[in-house]
Amino acid sequence: LSQGQRLDIMDFDYAGPGGCIIDANAFLMPATLAIPQKYSSLDDLWLSYVMHMAGWGVKRTLVRPRTITDEKTKAVALWSRLKDHKDDFLNFLRDGGWQV
Repeated sequence: LSQGQRLDIMDFDYAGPGGCIIDANAFLMPATLAIPQKYSSLDDLWLSYVMHMAGWGVKRTLVRPRTITDEKTKAVALWSRLKDHKDDFLNFLRDGGWQV
């Protein structure tokens, strides 16, 4: 999808907040700020979960991301360090009703 393919896919269950356009009203919902302390560094999953549970859609933009693939960036990428923690949180959210 990051290559601009599959223009028919517009709806998503997850969106990282970096680069997103988010309705400011999302931050007026108490649930948005009620992330469990254990997972406080995983705001991307939490925000996606809260939006889903509130019945809000996550839509795709057709603006293509700029991909940085140099070794320095790969070495500090959060995903590689947080993968197991994110997997644990995703299971927690699924247990809470998120059907992804």
